[in-house]
Amino acid sequence: MPDVMFETPFGLSYLLARGRHYVERGLAQVALDDFQAVADLLDQWGMAQTETLSWRTEMAAAHLQLGNHETAARYAREQLRRIGTDGHLRVRGRTMRLLAATRELHRRPPMLREAVDVLHRSGDKFELASALAALHDAYTQLGDAGRARSVARKTNSIRQACFAEQPARRVGAPDVLEETEVDMLALSDAERRVAKAAAKGLTNREIAGKLYLTTSTVEQHLTRIYRKLGVSSRVQLQSRLGLQPPSPHPALQDASA
Repeated sequence: MPDVMFETPFGLSYLLARGRHYVERGLAQVALDDFQAVADLLDQWGMAQTETLSWRTEMAAAHLQLGNHETAARYAREQLRRIGTDGHLRVRGRTMRLLAATRELHRRPPMLREAVDVLHRSGDKFELASALAALHDAYTQLGDAGRARSVARKTNSIRQACFAEQPARRVGAPDVLEETEVDMLALSDAERRVAKAAAKGLTNREIAGKLYLTTSTVEQHLTRIYRKLGVSSRVQLQSRLGLQPPSPHPALQDASA
């Protein structure tokens, strides 16, 4: 991007989008610089009070990924205070989802259910799917399998719109997610990529190189993946995701023959 771009509102939108991309790639620390740049430019232009660009929500997302829950909650609460209860439905729903993640587990479902309602009214199916996945995760961790399954079923109607690259279901197939699909909905996009790579037998270092992450970030993702899916090894992860263990290298097969 040319420097002149960042003297226009389009540059701010670009910074927000790039920051969100960094967060999805597990590079929250880098994303903070972009979000802070948006805040600084708005202040410099005398537009600090504008709510058009929800940089505080994105700050909350980045700090949440870094484990700074108190800071994330502070940004999320400030964003909600500024936008109020009218309008900005997409931003309010997304922010409520992030704020819920900073709370104790037993306090998350009520706020997540409200976020689902707000996002349903907003028409943003991608954010709605994310909120439903978070609600499913909360119910799963709380041991409420019945509600977790109910939430999983609700995601099916929006799943095709959010993940269009996945094949359509066969005609006559039940309108319910398979267990492995429910598991994947509990993971973030970045966690899904790491989980699939790990299930294929890649080492942490190989995953880091393939996904352009640090080894430490891969380890953090795997810790969250194992916790969410209730597994403790790559073999269990392969089984949980319905994947076959990777075939031995041909040379090793020859040697064992």
